[in-house]
Parts: sequence; C-alpha cells; structure tokens
Amino acid sequence: MKCNSCGGPGEKFIRFVSDGMVKEINYCTDCLRRSLREAPVFSKEGIKYIAAHIEIVQDTDLREISPDGSGTSDVIFSIAPVAVLRILFDKDNVSQTDLNEAAKRRIYVLQHRLEEALKQEDYKTANKIKKQINDIRERILEK
Repeated sequence: MKCNSCGGPGEKFIRFVSDGMVKEINYCTDCLRRSLREAPVFSKEGIKYIAAHIEIVQDTDLREISPDGSGTSDVIFSIAPVAVLRILFDKDNVSQTDLNEAAKRRIYVLQHRLEEALKQEDYKTANKIKKQINDIRERILEK
C-alpha cells in the first residue's frame, strides 16, 4: 500500500469509521511523524472526557440510555459530535457555527424519520416532524 501523503511505501495503516463508512489511511513513518507534529493540540480535559465516556459510546445499547426507551439516536448524532469537538479543542463558548452544525445534523435525522413516517403512511407524525424541521430552520439556520 502507498503512503497517502507522499506516495511512497506505506508502513503504518489506520482503519476507522467516518460518517458511516470504513476508511483507510496509509502513511510512511516520516509522513506520520510530520502529520502528528502538525495535528491540533487537544486539551487534557477533552481527552479525559472522551476516555471517561468511551465505554458508553462503544458498549451501550441506545435503548438503555434513551429517556423513552426507544433507542433513538437523534441527540447522539446531532448534538454530541459538536459538544465533543468543543471539549476536545478547548473552546469555551458556543459559536453560531456550532449551533448551525448541530441544527444541520438534527435536520438530517428528522428528515430520515419523516421519510419513515411517510412510508408507513403515518401523516400525523410526519406533520409533527415537518413542523420541527421548519422550526429549526427558522430559529437557527436563518440567523
């Protein structure tokens, strides 16, 4: 395998899941060292926060932590990534960009739920979801 950075022989290989897809990165030793030196500095509190919650993220059935027991992951997919990034990079305040990102993620999840409701011909639920989407767009995205 080739190094993704310089095209030389890749010695270090990393596989991870990003946006639901498995991705692979290959680096030679020199390029890996260079990219680690150039990487942003994480706050110690952010790393401790992620380490403390890693078992919850990896090993918990969503139905166990969902308030209604349904196992929906709306909050996890829409809000948690923005919160984790804020903590990890030591940001003290919520910016409009953070709010927009959380809103876009929430709308994405709601649109999926809307499609499912329409497939099941549950028009009452679909109407509620559509109102939620419009409310988010009016309040947050159009500021």
